[in-house]
Amino acid sequence: MADIERMYDNLGGFKSYQVKMYLLCCFVVFINGMCIMTDTFSIHSDEYRCYVPGCDVDESSSSEEFLNFTTPFGKEKNKYDSCHLFARFEVANESVGNCSEEMFNQNQITNCSKWVFDATVFTSTVVSTIFNGCGSHWMFSSSVRYRFFPESVRWLISKNKINEAIKLVDEAAEANKLPSPSYLLEDLLKNPIAEDGFVDKREKSVFNIFKSPNMRKRSLILFFCWIVCTLSYYGLSRNAGNLSGNLFLNYISLMIIEIPSYIVSYFLLDKIGRKGTLIVVFILAGIASLVSGLLPLRFELLIVITSLLGKFGIAAAFGCIFVYTAELYPTEYRGIGVGACSSFARIGGILAPLAASLSKFYRPLPLLIFGVLSFISGLLIFLLPETLGYDLPQTLEECENFGRNNENKSAIKFNCCLPLKREQGETEMKAEDTSQK
Repeated sequence: MADIERMYDNLGGFKSYQVKMYLLCCFVVFINGMCIMTDTFSIHSDEYRCYVPGCDVDESSSSEEFLNFTTPFGKEKNKYDSCHLFARFEVANESVGNCSEEMFNQNQITNCSKWVFDATVFTSTVVSTIFNGCGSHWMFSSSVRYRFFPESVRWLISKNKINEAIKLVDEAAEANKLPSPSYLLEDLLKNPIAEDGFVDKREKSVFNIFKSPNMRKRSLILFFCWIVCTLSYYGLSRNAGNLSGNLFLNYISLMIIEIPSYIVSYFLLDKIGRKGTLIVVFILAGIASLVSGLLPLRFELLIVITSLLGKFGIAAAFGCIFVYTAELYPTEYRGIGVGACSSFARIGGILAPLAASLSKFYRPLPLLIFGVLSFISGLLIFLLPETLGYDLPQTLEECENFGRNNENKSAIKFNCCLPLKREQGETEMKAEDTSQK
């Protein structure tokens, strides 16, 4: 596979074509993220109470003196019931404003038919607009995504679509204003089935990655870590409403903290390795979330700071786990492996809003869940091999043997200590490429 690696090097790195693909990816992610996270505000549930006919002149107030004799107390101490009213006596000439204690039978309770929402923070939300009554539920449809991106060269070669791969390389080279290195792929036209078995006619299935013990163990660990990563990421984002202070400021802070987290993880990935970076950020997210949940309410600022640290760690983990997962699977199953992990991650996305809502029963419970699971994920990463500085496996057979030596089992690998074999191989590739030119 040296020819493919040289071909990528000759495309010039991060130039016009790669920048265009990157910006397209960013646009899709931006739209997707906006759709996912907007419900933090759009379905925000403000305080509400029953609308009292004859007493409520407008529908913008959530606290009035007449509630003492029109609305019973609910299950929560000193809080009015939001689903029931005292029944009104039948009187003639009932009109708006005709509100007195004698008009309500405090021995008989009736269901509410209309509600008044607190408009202190939001004048209107999806909840207040389409609220249908106590116990009502609704569903939201998801958006449809269209395909704008070309297939990867590696995938095209793995499917024996060499001509399409050459065409794609030519387009990238033209966009970067460089001579096309597609000549490095022309040998594959003569010999489609590579000697190393990279191009394989066998049917690819997600079940194949479970047939070997090493890949089975790694896949199960990755599935769990992806679920935790998604659960904690979206859960901590939605937890902004449970923090003290301004909801909007808290939410913006939780989003902005992602920028330094990605920058730091970008450098750590190549300095201490993929494995070491994930261990550090997962454990950081776990400890910070646990501390945030266990702190007494009087330490408002510390709770917000530790929540931000938790989001910093889990956002970094989310960015790193994509890279690490792709490198742990062989080329022929890379798309299948990452896709399977991403599918399992949706479980975490489904559970995130439910987990965040558990604060209604016990305030620190969501943060404790996120913290414990993130910490466990960090420990599980110890069982996976390091990929920094090693030639990536191309087949399931290579992947099964990958990581069995002691060199790439260490938790943290520094860039200065990369395997000599990889460095020598890269030097030989550059020398050979120069001679061909």
